[in-house]
Amino acid sequence: MNFATDYTLLAEVTRGNIVESVHFGSIAVVDYTGKIVASAGNPELVTFLRSSSKPIQVLPLLVKDLPYDFTAKEIAVMCASHSGTVEHTQTVAGILQKIGLDEGYLSCGTHE
Repeated sequence: MNFATDYTLLAEVTRGNIVESVHFGSIAVVDYTGKIVASAGNPELVTFLRSSSKPIQVLPLLVKDLPYDFTAKEIAVMCASHSGTVEHTQTVAGILQKIGLDEGYLSCGTHE
């Protein structure tokens, strides 16, 4: 991985005429066949999104006309990493109950 060639400036945040922060990255836009139709930076760069992809993974549950009526707290837990506090686990249990599943459907790599 080479920062100079793999990443490009994607966004620049300014306050007045002062640059407050810059964000570099690589983007690939693909069609339904997987063919790259637009890109910035290195579209072939392999990376691990980890927690940063959670809000994207939750989108199908929110944009579909599904009967679950998730609360803001439930959506927040689905979009974030958490430490397994009682409040977190109770919220997740409520989500599972709404969708008709139990904790046997959950998987965590460190616990397998």
